[in-house]
Amino acid sequence: VLVTFWASWCTACKEELPVLEAFYRAHQDEDFLLIGVNTGESPQDAAGYIAEQGFTFLAWSDPAGNQMIKVGARGLPYSFIVDREGRRIATWYGGATEEFLEEAVGLKRGE
Repeated sequence: VLVTFWASWCTACKEELPVLEAFYRAHQDEDFLLIGVNTGESPQDAAGYIAEQGFTFLAWSDPAGNQMIKVGARGLPYSFIVDREGRRIATWYGGATEEFLEEAVGLKRGE
């Protein structure tokens, strides 16, 4: 499971979300789940942005940023990967590439 905290006003988030979405679409049949947690915006604004961009990942809303604080994030975008045992195996702020995600998640094309 990859969890990412984002906002539509965050430039780095807007750059990273399409990369995460493409990775999700390529690997969703391999039990990979992407959860996007919008922070600091109304659920309506977040849903509008997701629909406008055509994103298909699971979206949650955290308008006050309470969940972001609980996981220790201090900026956006903030992402982490949780393995099947519930352990956080990777954490980063923005800038994920497909290659980084394949290595961090452990999913290589053609394997």
